[in-house]
Amino acid sequence: MTSKLSLWTVRPKPQPDELLSSWMVRAAEMSGQKLHSWCTDRWPGVQLWTRDLDLSAPPQIIADMTIRTAADPELARRTSLQAFEGVLHPAVDRSALARFIRPLGVYHRVRRGFGLWFCPACLSEDAKPYYRRTWRLVGFACCTRHGLVLVDRCPSCAAPVIPHRGGMIECHDCGTDLRTAECLIADASVLQLQHHCQRVLDGAPVQAAGLPDLHPMSFFALLNRLLMLMAAGPRRGRLLGTLDGLLAQPIIRHEEGVRKELRFLPPAVTHEAMRGVALLLRGWPYMFVGVMAEAGIWWSWATRDAKPNQLPFTYIEPVRRYLYTASAS
Repeated sequence: MTSKLSLWTVRPKPQPDELLSSWMVRAAEMSGQKLHSWCTDRWPGVQLWTRDLDLSAPPQIIADMTIRTAADPELARRTSLQAFEGVLHPAVDRSALARFIRPLGVYHRVRRGFGLWFCPACLSEDAKPYYRRTWRLVGFACCTRHGLVLVDRCPSCAAPVIPHRGGMIECHDCGTDLRTAECLIADASVLQLQHHCQRVLDGAPVQAAGLPDLHPMSFFALLNRLLMLMAAGPRRGRLLGTLDGLLAQPIIRHEEGVRKELRFLPPAVTHEAMRGVALLLRGWPYMFVGVMAEAGIWWSWATRDAKPNQLPFTYIEPVRRYLYTASAS
């Protein structure tokens, strides 16, 4: 009878910023077993791939992976998206945290959504390709290493990326090498903002003009609020029109039929919206206030899609201070 311990003959360490599911797929590939056989041997009776494993993995799975691969415990803990609790959102419940994470559209072992994005250049350069945690986060549309907009589907058949069914670099549906996908060049302002966001996720302080000593949760709540204004906010057309006059290149409007909820925006649309967010954040809150006033988005419009007590204080305070009086007049 083979012992459970003897099954761990290959012990790959998690890479920095690697997703738990990616780490497990790599471990199975290195062992020479098929993924689901590898999982069944180690966790018999546990259904792992019928859930969003990166967001809701049983703690025992991470503990076993840590011990059996001799991984650094902190590095192993960070493979789970739950590690973002207290940074993206308070540790209250999974559904609240999930608002900052793109959904996979889990249906049994299939993924119907486009929540996992990737950088073809990163997968090409990796000695052992792996998927990064930031490739699941709302608003993170670029690879700051290569200056490219991320990709969310197979370049040949447009299927979602499902590494646990097709492997790390091949489309599960048609077998196309995902590393051949073409990418758009990312805007410098978006790359700069996302680089700062990644540093904040890693524990660096927020260093944005006008936002000194801001807690990371407040910072990311503000970013998401501004992104919502760009994607689906009241008087969005007027806001985009005002921003077009301030940017070297107009913001590209998303196609009709695209879901406007942040978690469902495709990469190119998210990237374009983040161009506007980067501008609104300059010298906070004065650029933001000036653009909103020019676009005619006063208090009533700036808060129309949510109750004021549901909006981040870093957003509602300048709206109340600078845009409420003009609204009343």
